[in-house]
Amino acid sequence: MNKLDIFGSQVSVRFQGSSIHKTKFGAFLTMVLFLIIMLRLGILIYNVLDGRNPTVLFQERQVQDPKKFVITPDTLSLAIGVLDTNYNYYIDNSLFTIQGVHKTKQNVYNQTTGQYDQIFQSRVFNLVNCTDDNVPDPKLREYFLKSQLYMHQCIPKDMVLEIEGQFNSDFYQELNFYFYKCTGNGCKDEKQINALVNNNNIELLFTDVYFAPENKDNPFVKFSRDLYWITSQNLPREANVFLRNNYVESDFGWITSDITTQVYPSFSYNDDQIVDPSNQFFFHLVIRFEKEKENLYKRTYDNLFTIMSQIGGFSQILLTVFSFIGFRYSEIHLSRSLINQSLDFQDVTNKPNQGTLISNPTQVNIHPLNNNNIKDNNIIDGADSQGIQKQIHQKQATFSHIINEKSIINANQLENANFSPIFSKDIKYCLENKTNQNQLNLSQMLNKKNVEDQKQKLSEEDILQEYQKQLEITQNYSKLKFNVFSYMLSFATKAFKSFRNKKKIIDYAFKEIDNNLDIEYIIKKFVEIDKLKRILLNDDQLTLFNLIPKPQILYKVDQKQGVVIEKNSLLNNKENLSNFEQFKKAKQSFKNIYGKQKQTKIDLSILNLIDDKQYQMLSNQLPTKQSQQNYQQQMIKMQNLQNNFPYNLEQSSSANYGKNQVNQDEGPQDSSEDYFDQNKIKKYSTLKKVRNPSLYSSTSNQERNNIYQIQDYVEEHL
Repeated sequence: MNKLDIFGSQVSVRFQGSSIHKTKFGAFLTMVLFLIIMLRLGILIYNVLDGRNPTVLFQERQVQDPKKFVITPDTLSLAIGVLDTNYNYYIDNSLFTIQGVHKTKQNVYNQTTGQYDQIFQSRVFNLVNCTDDNVPDPKLREYFLKSQLYMHQCIPKDMVLEIEGQFNSDFYQELNFYFYKCTGNGCKDEKQINALVNNNNIELLFTDVYFAPENKDNPFVKFSRDLYWITSQNLPREANVFLRNNYVESDFGWITSDITTQVYPSFSYNDDQIVDPSNQFFFHLVIRFEKEKENLYKRTYDNLFTIMSQIGGFSQILLTVFSFIGFRYSEIHLSRSLINQSLDFQDVTNKPNQGTLISNPTQVNIHPLNNNNIKDNNIIDGADSQGIQKQIHQKQATFSHIINEKSIINANQLENANFSPIFSKDIKYCLENKTNQNQLNLSQMLNKKNVEDQKQKLSEEDILQEYQKQLEITQNYSKLKFNVFSYMLSFATKAFKSFRNKKKIIDYAFKEIDNNLDIEYIIKKFVEIDKLKRILLNDDQLTLFNLIPKPQILYKVDQKQGVVIEKNSLLNNKENLSNFEQFKKAKQSFKNIYGKQKQTKIDLSILNLIDDKQYQMLSNQLPTKQSQQNYQQQMIKMQNLQNNFPYNLEQSSSANYGKNQVNQDEGPQDSSEDYFDQNKIKKYSTLKKVRNPSLYSSTSNQERNNIYQIQDYVEEHL
């Protein structure tokens, strides 16, 4: 059933308490991305409110009855003029007259005949000389003025005319203008009249509109235009000016449709034809609608859903671009953080064999002592020293007796051991030296213990001074510092030639981190941990080990504080300590290990792995180090002894080891500290370099094994 779950949470590894590694540059890119998206969102909303960038669909559709249009000076400004062949304007009624006729036709159904009867009506009106009132828009008037507006005739401004439909519609209206030459009284000479009407130009000035989708409130923008015809009394013309209605449907809805429709006619085309001269006019102008056609503009603005869609697509594009940069930066930054927390770097080009290498856990590093500290720590108050000396003599007598008995037993055991005569003799010599050395150092060890018991704890000021020195040492540590952008650009440009050598170091460090994070490597380490448990613990111990309780989160309910959480000590909690408090705790831990009566191999290995400068700083101002100095002298003598045993002791040592192994299987094991025969096996394994690589450079692997066997035998019998 669980396999059907598609909402399961992903299990991920965390780094510094977070499943995602976040950087300042990533935060900067996020802020930039957020600002760009918000800016884009603001622009989209502003465009909708201001009516910009709508989506427009154009459609030319068929219509039976074009919608009525009312002609006024505000809706359609008309100006008609007559010119001679020299383009001189005439506005003299003694030469010609212009008569306006508004014609209508209506189809009325006749119930008697069962057909529609056509009813025609005509309304005649006279034109007047044009004034500024006939073109109320100043911007449009400028064009009319350039064409000598005052030399034209216009429709009276208080007259309202209409055009509508087409001829076969139920209701049809058109506007006609007839041009007649002057006849009768008040007319000029016939010759002068004929000179004009036999060859003249007719000009029509009018306002037109075009569709502007970015104008939200008024999508129709007016402009001025003109038309010309050449006519004559002998060849009279009839010109038709066709207008076409423009419908604009605007959807202003944010969630649902909110359509607003606006209609306005515009000029479509014109045609002309020669008519019979018997009609007595030399020019006939007709203004009407185009048949069965109109324009439809569907204007759609962005709404909530389209804005979300655009923002989503825009965000995806930005995320793709930013991710290419940000993910790569975060990956390199994470690797750099892991490297700097795991490794230190040191340039040993001009300092051979100076690098701090990982040493064998069984090797002991003899640290140089601070002579000043030794002298200071050896100064003991006179009154206290007398009491200490009494205790020393009492304990010396007791321990001397124990050591003598143990030495006799060890000598007897040595005689019964299955070693060669030469090796047995050397072993006896080592035992005797070890016993004598212990007797000589006993008083000094007791002196050290009593002085340490009476020594007060380090003051806060001393620890603070040591902490400041620790900061100086930490600052001197070499971390992997490089500019992430330089590393990213080093793949694409040759401008970073100086970065090339450093890039090799970085790539090598990245490779090491990748290898350690490999799942195969991690599984192998888990298997090694299980093997190590098998080596260190027997079956009974493993059984009890598995019974160790899980970490618990304990809580209690307090009436004042509410729920109080108490965490079990088994939980791996990070201590929220400052750097100074951590150093202070490390100082105390070093003091505890350093002041042990008998330091274990693990203690010595930990002290050996500490950096020399840190070791000197942590050991500074501690109680007397005489026991440590004696121990160092012992190790120097032990090394001298080791050089005297170049023999192959594999058989005897393996036999001895076999006996020890049988004894371990037969009896209970002492699991305290780290005294396990298994540690010997690790010492005889692959040997790594110590801080001074030249220390064992002249010793073969076989000789090293012999040395370790002698040292182990001496340690076991003392």
